[in-house]
Amino acid sequence: MWIFCSSAPYFHLGYFLMCLFELSDNKRLIHDIQWL
Repeated sequence: MWIFCSSAPYFHLGYFLMCLFELSDNKRLIHDIQWL
């Protein structure tokens, strides 16, 4: 998932922040990120 987050920043700054949060709550955010 980290690789996906690494290439996602160019999409949106907020998206990158979500990836950082995902490290702490990757189970919940994975669902949110998948929808995004």
